[in-house]
Amino acid sequence: MSKVKILYELDLYEDADLIKSLLNFRDYKSTLEEIHGLVRNKLKHGDDAWLETDAYKFLEEIIEIIYDSGVTNG
Repeated sequence: MSKVKILYELDLYEDADLIKSLLNFRDYKSTLEEIHGLVRNKLKHGDDAWLETDAYKFLEEIIEIIYDSGVTNG
């Protein structure tokens, strides 16, 4: 297994939100992957009437944003 070390120089008080985000990245990634799976499943298995709705188009946009982020594997 390889190790990667990333060094940030942050102010504990001014950058508290960023520090919290960096420490919780796995939780954020997991949540985004779960949302991706739910939306993808709805798009893939929706009925024909569903395909013509604005909601379907909106979910397609969400999937594209998630896919373009590179966070998920497809």
